[in-house]
Amino acid sequence: MTVNIDHLSADELRQLIEAAEHLRDKLVREKLASVRQKCIDLATAEGLSISELFPEAGVARRPTPLKRGSVEAKYRNPANPMQTWGGRGKRPSWFKAALAAGSSESDLRI
Repeated sequence: MTVNIDHLSADELRQLIEAAEHLRDKLVREKLASVRQKCIDLATAEGLSISELFPEAGVARRPTPLKRGSVEAKYRNPANPMQTWGGRGKRPSWFKAALAAGSSESDLRI
C-alpha cells in the first residue's frame, strides 16, 4: 500500500498520524483479545480454567522491600560518647573530623 503524503499540510499529517495510531492500538487490542480467547477455549476444552493454568495471573507482585535492621555501633566519638556510628552509610561529620585530626578508624572503634 502506497500513500502519497507529500501534499498534506501539517494539520492533515497530524490527523493522519493520530488516526493511524488509533487504528494500530485497536488492532493490537483485537489481537490480544483473540489470543486470550483462544487460550480460554483451549483450556476449557481440556477441562481447565485460566486461573488453574496461571494461578498468579492478575495478582500484582510488589517487590519485597529490603529489610535493613539496626546495626550495632562500631565507632564512638571520643569527644561525645553519646555519638556513635554503625559503619553504614555516609560518615558522620564527627567521624570525618576525628580522621582529619589524626585519629585512625581503629582509634574510634568501640
